[in-house]
Amino acid sequence: MAGQSKLLDPLCISCKDFQHPWTDHCASAAAGILLSATPYCLRVYTVVYAFSLLMRHRVPNLTDLKRTLLGIIQSTAFLVTNAYSFIMYNCLLRNMLGRYNFYTVAFVPCFLASFTAILVERPARRPLLTLYVANVATEALWKMAESRGWVRSISNGQTFIFGLSMSALLYIYRRGPTEDSIFNILRHFVGKEEAGPIVNNWDTLPGEQPAPPQNRPSVSFSTISDWVRVYSNFLNAKHASCRHNQSCIAYSISGGIKPFVIGVVLQVALKLVMNVSKVASGKMKWRKHIFDRSILPLGIFMGSFSFLYKLALIMRMRVPRLQDLWRTLTGILQSTAFLSMNGGLFIFSVCLLRQLLGRFYFPTVAFLPSFLSSWLSIAVERPERRTPLAMYVANVGIETVWKMLESRGLVRSLPNGQVLIMGLSLTALMYLYRVGLHKTVAKDATFKGLSVILGKEEEGPLKTPTVTTTQSSRQRPLNFQSISAYVQVYDRLRTAKHPSCPHRQGCAPYALYGGFEAVPGRPGSAGWTESYCSTYPRLLI
Repeated sequence: MAGQSKLLDPLCISCKDFQHPWTDHCASAAAGILLSATPYCLRVYTVVYAFSLLMRHRVPNLTDLKRTLLGIIQSTAFLVTNAYSFIMYNCLLRNMLGRYNFYTVAFVPCFLASFTAILVERPARRPLLTLYVANVATEALWKMAESRGWVRSISNGQTFIFGLSMSALLYIYRRGPTEDSIFNILRHFVGKEEAGPIVNNWDTLPGEQPAPPQNRPSVSFSTISDWVRVYSNFLNAKHASCRHNQSCIAYSISGGIKPFVIGVVLQVALKLVMNVSKVASGKMKWRKHIFDRSILPLGIFMGSFSFLYKLALIMRMRVPRLQDLWRTLTGILQSTAFLSMNGGLFIFSVCLLRQLLGRFYFPTVAFLPSFLSSWLSIAVERPERRTPLAMYVANVGIETVWKMLESRGLVRSLPNGQVLIMGLSLTALMYLYRVGLHKTVAKDATFKGLSVILGKEEEGPLKTPTVTTTQSSRQRPLNFQSISAYVQVYDRLRTAKHPSCPHRQGCAPYALYGGFEAVPGRPGSAGWTESYCSTYPRLLI
């Protein structure tokens, strides 16, 4: 109980010292954050919606442009609301309760701000935003717990998470048509031909016996024609259940080359966009930024994922199918043999089990091939990218399985559950940012966005300023009936400085100089945000 009571102990600090040292008015501080965050958020969502419009591969009509414009405005309002409502709720709780405590410093205001912001966003975008933020929050909280010694990570555990999650997604994808957006992405990797429902070509009527297997002509390998025939059959071989037109080998190779090229092109395009100023000025170092190994991992990951998945399907189709559920354990042992040994030992074990059991079972329809391809492809990706990718796919898999169970009536979802998850996830991220744990927990673009929107002054660790008599309390009231009064106002505005400010000059010159220095060089930087956060509230006083 003593530990819980400490969480409710009052913190002797005002909202001005804690949140907005540049102004005495809470409304002016919230308005300043709103004005400073709007240009950055508008620029971010303009790029996002413009890119999604280009990905449709058709000329947009008037309806598409109107829908895109409304989406940009609404999404910008969502992100701006998340920025200014945090300081608004923080000051509101401080004024209502009369003090701060452990919960009202960051947790409760973050949750209320995130809850309010997600209600502004379009309902169609709420699941994607919730999934992304929950993914980042889960990874950040896990790394925080690991850094404090509460939990321990398994070596290469992200590989198992990615493999199992992708197996669940591809299993659902192979079972039948689905409407979730994640399967539109998978369709580009594994192809439309692999989508369900699966057509069973081996079903027999009750009482009938399955047709005996067709005997292939024996090959003696004594003449060149035998070798040519084997080579031709190998290139043109196609299983009866395959839906693609070309042979299985050509289908697998083409399925791996296309994602590889797309991944390399995306990486090159991203580098060109990030260095557009250098390209325009002719100072681009092409060998360093474009012709470099760093552009290959994404393409290798995308290409190997598709190629290995289709290759595993070919291996599965060369032998009869599985039907009993207990065969899953044997399939996992086979996959382990495939990863630890070589392909010959894997094929040997498959054939040996086939002879022992007499037939294949159900899990090789989608689970085993997808698990193999996922396991091998994630090992090619860069180590620093494996954990975020595995966590994202795991969250997508959990969401998809939950929706499938909900559609069958096995589970029930909470009303506005996505809003609650979004609020709690953003609360965790903003709390980590406020207390300064984000630097040691995760290096993600989400925290960079928070630093731009909220400003560097909101970044932790929190420091309580020394309680001193402020300059404003010693100043005499002005009557504004003479020119000297206006001169005194200008002088106070130029030299006013809060005790917690680290800069030497007054807050107003510091904000203005920081803005003029940062805006031409790097829009959206900390100085740019701070200039608007500090200047506009002072003009509104």
